[in-house]
Amino acid sequence: LDFFATFFSSATALLPIFAQDILHVGATGYGWLYAAPAVGATLMSMAMVFLSARIERRGPVLLWAVAMYGGATIAFGLSRWFWLTGASAWFGQGNSARYTQVLTASRQELDLLDQRGVHEWLQANKPDYLFIAAAKVGGIQANNVYRAEFLYQNLMIEANLIHGAHLAGVQRLMFLGSSCIYPKLAPQPMKEEHLLTGLLEPTNEPYAIAKIAGIKMCEAYRDQYGCNFISAMPTNLYGPNDNYHPENSHVLPALIRKFAEAKKEGQPSVVIWGDGSPLREFMHVDDMAAACIHLMLKYNEKLFVNVGTGSEISILDLAHLIKK
Repeated sequence: LDFFATFFSSATALLPIFAQDILHVGATGYGWLYAAPAVGATLMSMAMVFLSARIERRGPVLLWAVAMYGGATIAFGLSRWFWLTGASAWFGQGNSARYTQVLTASRQELDLLDQRGVHEWLQANKPDYLFIAAAKVGGIQANNVYRAEFLYQNLMIEANLIHGAHLAGVQRLMFLGSSCIYPKLAPQPMKEEHLLTGLLEPTNEPYAIAKIAGIKMCEAYRDQYGCNFISAMPTNLYGPNDNYHPENSHVLPALIRKFAEAKKEGQPSVVIWGDGSPLREFMHVDDMAAACIHLMLKYNEKLFVNVGTGSEISILDLAHLIKK
């Protein structure tokens, strides 16, 4: 009776925490990496509880078991903090909400163009991993009209974050670029080695130059300081929290808005730019989020990585698809 009373009363106190770890594993695709040590410590702790019921020194052994669990949780679970810049626009609320240790800062909370503010934030919060998804973005028209803004703001954002991450001792950093970094006449399919082998598309050249600078900055900090900074080049993304502005949005949300408004207003046709022949590749943000987590945990090379689906569609076919 004494044995069972000690075991079950003590194990019952640990089971809710153990269950919480198991739920965390199920709710996050990569949560096991951080929850596993705490789950293992829980099992070991319960084993120690079992042992405490079999020997005379129950109190000290039980106290050690609980302390071991708490230390493992703090060391392996609570200390792994991600900072996701650009969370509202790119990952969306659904993706960041899947993880309990994600730090975000809105534009109202932190101006990424402010070097001192960015560096102070990094020093104060000390994230372990940093995803740079923040950027000044837009469609063809916005890129061509606001050329100076696209160049200046993107250079400042990435420079402040990358250098600040180095100073703050961030363990790993991922910089997200764009497929427009490749030459206008790059061979198809575009491969990483095609970077800087030809002239850029003139309409978005400032944005492309800024993104190329971010890639090279990550490479330079890896070479000079040994920073574990990597870059990924996503294809065209779509999903929740996209930008549907009539002039500054990308092609897919722009077409969705055009057809939605045409249907609502009873218009007989929709006008799209060009002849519809250019090919584009699209990926949902949830798939991109999963790819980023995978690369952050598994990839540690200087060369940036293309991230896409490998499937293209013409603008005309995309318009017909949205029309349906």
